[in-house]
Parts: sequence; structure tokens; C-alpha cells
Amino acid sequence: MSGIIHDLRNPISCVQLFFELLESQLPANALTPDMLNMFRSCKKSSQNVVVMISNILDYSKMQNGNLEVNYKPQNVFEIIKNCVDLQHQKVVQKGIKIFVYFDPMNLPKKVFLDSIRVT
Repeated sequence: MSGIIHDLRNPISCVQLFFELLESQLPANALTPDMLNMFRSCKKSSQNVVVMISNILDYSKMQNGNLEVNYKPQNVFEIIKNCVDLQHQKVVQKGIKIFVYFDPMNLPKKVFLDSIRVT
């Protein structure tokens, strides 16, 4: 099974490289704001697929007792913002409005987690 998963990683890595190349070659105003949001969403989705592939491979490591977890302080706002941004286009198409409110007094600025495993 891990061989199949490794085979999936190569094509999605090519997709990621394409997004990076395209992003570096596009003139600053080449995309409308909506197109730019879709581009960023597709780029983030490809990154999430790589994370899912890594998670499947990590499961194998976990079964063998070889999984290493790297907890580091992460910005809570950025984690939630990334999740909302990823779903933004789907939500807009359905006519739903999302509002995210953070109470700065009750929200920790940082949490310790392994950012690779948070999608």
C-alpha cells in the first residue's frame, strides 16, 4: 500500500510545482480578485492532498512505532483563517455567508501542535 501512496505523491508534487511556477510568472494584476481566490484555493487544496498522502504514510510509521511528532507554537487565527479560506469559494457559490469572530481576550495567540498534521 505504501508504494501506491508514494506513487500518488509524485503527480501531486508536479501540480504544486506548476502552481508555484505559475504564481512566479504571472504579472501582478493578471488575475481578478475572484480568480486569485480560486487560484489560492486550488494551490492550498493541492498542498492538503500532499498532507493527506503524508498522513497515510504516517499511519504506517505509527503502526511500526516510528512516527515522530513535532509540536511547535502555531498562530490560532492563521489556522482557522486557512480553513475558512479553503472553503470560501464553495460557500459563496451556495449563497452562504461566513463570519469568523475572534474574542482576543479568550483566544490564545499560540497553540502547540504539529502543523503538518493540521489541515
